Amino acid sequence: MFGSRARLLSPNTEEITAVIAAGGYATRLGCKYPKPFIEVDHIPLLRHWLFQINRIGITNILVFTNRPEWYSATEAACDGFPARVETDKGFSCSLELAKLALRYTDASKILFLYGHAPRPSEIITSICDLGSLFSAGMTSTSSRREILSFGAGFLEPPFVIARSILQTACASTWGELAYEIPNQCKTIKINGPCEFNQREEMVAYLNYVRTWGQDFN
Repeated sequence: MFGSRARLLSPNTEEITAVIAAGGYATRLGCKYPKPFIEVDHIPLLRHWLFQINRIGITNILVFTNRPEWYSATEAACDGFPARVETDKGFSCSLELAKLALRYTDASKILFLYGHAPRPSEIITSICDLGSLFSAGMTSTSSRREILSFGAGFLEPPFVIARSILQTACASTWGELAYEIPNQCKTIKINGPCEFNQREEMVAYLNYVRTWGQDFN
C-alpha cells in the first residue's frame, strides 16, 4: 500500500513512538493554515512524513495539533496510517510537547518530528542507529529565532530521546537539553536545508522533498 520499505530500525520498533508536531500558525510564513498542510505534488508534508515513518516499521505514531479547527483535517491527512491525533495547548518550545507526549505512550524512546519538515527514512534510521540517550540531526544553517547551536552546527529534528531523559530533564529548550547531557548527545549531519519559516526557505524545502519523495504511491 505504501511502497517498498526501507530497513527496519530494529526488531523492537514498539519501543519507539513517533511524535509529530502538526499545529502552529505559520505567522512568519503568512499562511492561513498550519505548515504541515503545505503540499508537495498534491500531498501534505505531514503525509510525506507518515509515509517515511511507515517505511521503517514504526507503528506507534502520535500527531499533535494546537489548532482544534484543523483536527478533522489532521485526521484525514493521517488516513491509512497507524496514527492517533491529539490536541495540545501550544508551547513556546517543542521540547515541552515531547514531554507531554509521555502521557500518551509507554514507549522507551520518542522520535520527535516537525510535521512540516519531512526527511527521508534513511535519515531517521541513521539517527536512531546512533544509540545515544539524545540523538539529533544537525544542519549548517538555522531559520529559528532561537538558534540551537551545538558543536559545529544547529540541532534539527529528527530527535530521538530516551523516555528517562525527558522525565528528568530540567532543560526548557532542545539546545539546553543537549548541553545538559553533552556526553549523551550524538548528532549526524543532515545534507539538506533546515526547516523553514520564510517563503524563500519554503521553496527550497519543497524542492528538497521532491528529490526523494517521488516513491509515494
